[in-house]
Amino acid sequence: MTGSIAGSLTLAFGLLALALGLTDATSSPSDRSDEITGAIFIAAVGLTVLVPCLFFLVRSRNRTALTPLNQGGPGGTLAGANALKDLSASYVQWLGWCQREIGGDAVALHAATMAAMAEAAAGNSALAGETARRAASLALPTTGEIAEPSKIPSGKVRQLARLAAGTLPLLEDGERVVVSVFGVDRQSQIWQSAFGVIGYLIAASQGGAVFMTVTDRRVIALTGPQLTSTPSALAFAIPRSMVAQARLRRGLLFNSSLDLERIDGGRIRMRLSRAWAREGALVQRALAPGQGLTPLPPVPNLPSSMRGF
Repeated sequence: MTGSIAGSLTLAFGLLALALGLTDATSSPSDRSDEITGAIFIAAVGLTVLVPCLFFLVRSRNRTALTPLNQGGPGGTLAGANALKDLSASYVQWLGWCQREIGGDAVALHAATMAAMAEAAAGNSALAGETARRAASLALPTTGEIAEPSKIPSGKVRQLARLAAGTLPLLEDGERVVVSVFGVDRQSQIWQSAFGVIGYLIAASQGGAVFMTVTDRRVIALTGPQLTSTPSALAFAIPRSMVAQARLRRGLLFNSSLDLERIDGGRIRMRLSRAWAREGALVQRALAPGQGLTPLPPVPNLPSSMRGF
């Protein structure tokens, strides 16, 4: 909002200065040329600030902010930023316990940690360890295409912790996390190419980060500023039956892209770093059709007057 207002004012000032420069007959040709050039520059700066901010302002209306939602059900979420930090710190501790007591790769450890935290948060701390072990054993096996180091990098742990803090309160009772992935919305590349560094920084400060979690029931996608990599809004939480296709495209060097299409026309395109390439492959595998992993939709609620026909 602030960026849109600042960009609008700067653009208006530049256009006003341009109009005055074009109609000023008292200045010399060189001074008039300088005035017009300066006005065009100011207007260009205002436009560069306004367009990305206006885009994300309009787009944010299609996102549900995390803070106002109620905790404890489908679409529920955290109370605020402090709760996010507390859950992130708790995730790191639970991840450390799972790494010491259960072991496994990043995918299995994340599934185990999320299951243990959900069980403990439900008041069943005594069963958290058993639940974590069961979740780790049910985690999708390694594809064998991308090697996963035994030690999770600290940067990836921080991203997993933020992802978990935003996702955990959204889980339904008994819902099990399969795999989570962190990426960057590929639209940020468009802003960088169209508006240069300024447009990219504005876009990255408003959004761009995507936190996607596939569970045994749904696909949950959170978004947030790319510069902080902290989830701030719920993009969607859809049943698996709503997924039309999930496809991973390998990059030539380090980055890959993950495209998820929904049957209602929605789409999200993520750029994945090398550290998240394996998770992207497992998302594709988990959401592939014909795997027998798609829960049945709810039973249609037919009016009593239509039954029997």
